[in-house]
Amino acid sequence: MIKGISYTMVFEAPALNHDDKLGGSVIPIKKIARPNGTYSYYSKQAIRHYLFTALNYFDNELWQEAPIALVGEEKKKKVIQFDFPEANIIEYPEIDLFGFMYTANENPTRKAPLGITRAIALEPWQGDTSFGANHDLVRRLNSQGSDNSENLATPDPFTKEENISLFKVTFTLDLCRFGYQECYFKNPPKKDSSKEKKLSAIEKIRNKLENMKRNKFAEASNFKNVKEKCSTCFYLERLEKEIEKIQPEKSKKATKGEKKDAVWTMICNSDGGNLGFVGEIQREKTMVCFIVTDEEKEKRLKSLIEVLTSGLILQVHEKADVNAQFKAISLLKVPVSVMHDAIVIDRMGRLSLDDLMYGIKNCYIQNIYLDIKPDMEKKMKEGFLEEPLREDKNKLDKFNDLNCPIDTKKIGEIVDLCLGKKPQEGQKEPTDG
Repeated sequence: MIKGISYTMVFEAPALNHDDKLGGSVIPIKKIARPNGTYSYYSKQAIRHYLFTALNYFDNELWQEAPIALVGEEKKKKVIQFDFPEANIIEYPEIDLFGFMYTANENPTRKAPLGITRAIALEPWQGDTSFGANHDLVRRLNSQGSDNSENLATPDPFTKEENISLFKVTFTLDLCRFGYQECYFKNPPKKDSSKEKKLSAIEKIRNKLENMKRNKFAEASNFKNVKEKCSTCFYLERLEKEIEKIQPEKSKKATKGEKKDAVWTMICNSDGGNLGFVGEIQREKTMVCFIVTDEEKEKRLKSLIEVLTSGLILQVHEKADVNAQFKAISLLKVPVSVMHDAIVIDRMGRLSLDDLMYGIKNCYIQNIYLDIKPDMEKKMKEGFLEEPLREDKNKLDKFNDLNCPIDTKKIGEIVDLCLGKKPQEGQKEPTDG
């Protein structure tokens, strides 16, 4: 069973992710020191922003911005957060993919199923800087001003650190938690004598579901429908065992065909399509689980892979587009970014084919897809063949077999394998690496 998918890419770009100013007019780039040099990088938060921006551009209807709110007891301590349960994984793929933290109402949180590394430069920063000033604006302002020399504007000079490099970044998706979330809440007291009653988290969820039912965006359902529409959910078997534990004495009294179930609600979109289910299981604490349907999960996964393999928009103080020169998609037994450390450049600034093929041997990899631009591929092979004692060409032959374009058809194959569908004719079954 495939439990994770990892995408590693190498792209060339300027270092646009700037850090806090060192002085009044010096604009530094984000960088980190290593024993062999100083390397610029893009932070995880920046990469997350660029990815979601691209997803939102690509399919605004699917990747809508999740609602946010100011949360906190006091005005001074309020912070901006995603507004749970209005923002949930069923209605908003952003929450499903990137997770959230909520610091009120028993603190329900979601660890992001999508892991993102920093985008680290493969070539060291050489201390390059540029000097600039707003001469044109000064000229235009002075042309409108008086003849008094004391009132004339002067340029504002600034210094900016510069770097253009190859960067590597990896995205790793936990397919077991993708499209699934469970939360545990204390059962609210039956009677609340306080004058100003504050709704608990579970009460907010129940109120939301009732409002959705009144507006025809939700309806009562059962676990049978959940199993039918969410068959790829990794936790279905465990959920079934949890359901069997609730109120066992009542379950025994139930007649045949009326097995005791949790409370399930089906969530629909404006077109009446099924997006997912919310289940409430009463135990010592109330367990609430959110499950996205197989159909919706397939849309999200396909959209994500299409955007990652097609390119991102990097924009901070200036704009640059990312078109990967190297792409590697790994289907995994364990969701770990196995190929990230396999991306190394040699002394001539070329990606190391030896390190790449060593990384592919990782036993977590069930299937891998490489897509390398011809120029980079040529340089990798040149570097490989320049090494002495290259009589055995098996490694090079395997590299040639793995390298093929990751097009729409290939993405469809990858999505089918991730969701446990049978490969279509002509497609390969997952291998053990």
